[in-house]
Amino acid sequence: MNQLLRAVAAAVDRTLWLIDAAGRQVEPSESWCAFTGQSAAAAAGAGWLDAIHPDERAAVSALWREARPAPLECRVLRPNGKHTRAQLTAVEADPGTRVCALSEVWADATVRRSEERLRLATQAANVAIWEYDFVAGQMTRTDNHDALYGLPPTGVWTYDAFTSATHPDDRGAANQAVQTSVVPGGPDHYAMDFRVVWPDGAVHWLACTGDVVRRDREGRAELVRGTLTDVTRLKAVEAELREAIRVRDDFLQVASHELNTPLTPLGLKLERLKRRGPSGSVEEFQRDLEVARSQFHRISALVNELLDVTRMAEGRLELSRTGVELGALVRRVAEALAGQHGVVISVEGEPELWCDGDAVRVEQILENLLSNALKYGRGHPVQVVLGREAGLASVQVIDRGIGIEPDALERIFQKFERAPSARNISGLGLGLYIVKQLVEQHRGQVRVQSRLGEGSTFTVLLPQAAGATAE
Repeated sequence: MNQLLRAVAAAVDRTLWLIDAAGRQVEPSESWCAFTGQSAAAAAGAGWLDAIHPDERAAVSALWREARPAPLECRVLRPNGKHTRAQLTAVEADPGTRVCALSEVWADATVRRSEERLRLATQAANVAIWEYDFVAGQMTRTDNHDALYGLPPTGVWTYDAFTSATHPDDRGAANQAVQTSVVPGGPDHYAMDFRVVWPDGAVHWLACTGDVVRRDREGRAELVRGTLTDVTRLKAVEAELREAIRVRDDFLQVASHELNTPLTPLGLKLERLKRRGPSGSVEEFQRDLEVARSQFHRISALVNELLDVTRMAEGRLELSRTGVELGALVRRVAEALAGQHGVVISVEGEPELWCDGDAVRVEQILENLLSNALKYGRGHPVQVVLGREAGLASVQVIDRGIGIEPDALERIFQKFERAPSARNISGLGLGLYIVKQLVEQHRGQVRVQSRLGEGSTFTVLLPQAAGATAE
């Protein structure tokens, strides 16, 4: 009989087994064991009923007792530990014996292929698909669903599992979105983003959509289907973009202020020169012309800073490297800036120190560092120390100014950034960013030491010129 049963099961593509009037298997069924994952020993006797969902065992028992040929839809366990929908029939073969036949709903090969393609697509996109049947009280879902909550595959997914995993701050809104759609008159579609807390404490963002597929006569949802996607990375990118927009807006405010500051006196001086014409004295004319020239150079420096940042971002800033004598260069820059600001800048250390670099860009590094020291030095003298460190040429710029907060020491080298203690001081927040980029392009290093209220020391290390030796 077992051989005949196996042949018939294969011919009709059904799961078949024989039971007696008491519901006990007459003999082992290979097709039943293959479909459910039960062993022959576990399915023996009435053990096969253990693979039927507990809520539907009574209906299945009534089916074989009455030997009804009409199919009964029920949930049956599969080898993966989850229940599937299946149709079951029981026909009397002879007095006291029933032939039971089972076929999975959606067992058609075409549907199976479609399901496999869907499974591969959802896994690749990290999207889970779920369906909740309110009539059956059952939720079916793709295999990757539970992993989005940081959980291993579970046999049954309940609403309590969903609410327990949801972040406490998002639990109320998530529950309201679901419950609003379920009640009569509720929307047939909802979408929400909410956080879930994984067992290891990690917080992830999930995007959930739900569509009510079927409602009962009173309008209550009977079947809801939806998707679940991990959008943690998208949320992080979104936060980064918001911060980038904030930084951009802050910079545009600062840039417009900084560019307008020299434009105003420049415009006034030019207007004064125009009104006075040739009647004014030569001394007055020269003074106004010098103010206009100074403001023009200030605007030009600001524009050049912006152009340099653009070139750096695009990788278009090229160096023309040669031997640069830092001592003479530092003294020239220090003399020019000291005269402009009326502040003493002393240069100490090695009288002759050579580095391998682009003379124009090295001068820009020194100008930015010294301008920074003068700007934040509160009028105190600035000290420059030349030396060597670890085989590199070293330039230290020391001021006794306002200092920098510890948590801002790294941030001040970023684009458009300034320490909170320097918010009321003019500038685009690009000087130190440009210094860092130029130093690194020279294969050098830059660092800062500072104490709030006591001043700062910026150290630049540059490769020594060929032939230079460390003492």
